[in-house]
Amino acid sequence: MDVNICLQTATHHAAISKYLQSFDEQTARFFAPHPSDLPSIQSFYEDTLNRGWCAVDEVSGSLSGYAILRKGVIQNDQDRLKAFGFKLDNRIDASYAPSVASASKGTGLAEAMWKHILDDALQQGRRRIFLWGGVKVENERAVRFYHKLGFIPVGNFFHEGENLDMVYLARVD
Repeated sequence: MDVNICLQTATHHAAISKYLQSFDEQTARFFAPHPSDLPSIQSFYEDTLNRGWCAVDEVSGSLSGYAILRKGVIQNDQDRLKAFGFKLDNRIDASYAPSVASASKGTGLAEAMWKHILDDALQQGRRRIFLWGGVKVENERAVRFYHKLGFIPVGNFFHEGENLDMVYLARVD
């Protein structure tokens, strides 16, 4: 699969909407940082704290993956992460919400996207990257994947099932 991994721009908004609306029920339940309608996506990216990444299929132009990196920690996660002992700092923290189309799972696309996103995050001075809303414990494949990328668990919480907060701690040389 030939894909171009790039920062989202306004030209990607319609494709992001179509991509999110194509999710099956389970995938939609696992990925929900913003609604999938076009006006919501446009509004979401008016906030300069949000940066989106798209994996665009070079043949069809459709999205094979989509991820968000937000400067700082999202409001819904802050109290929980503080309770786990983190002193949050918007200068070094970020929230990360990745997704890959069902047809692209297991192809290495998510890892390739992560490398681009991590490079971008480090260039922005981000040193701690928290999973946006954690990960559902029942989503064992995702939990294993995050471990493989270097994310570490920091605590469990309950919201529509058991979830796990995880963080990537960048090494500063």
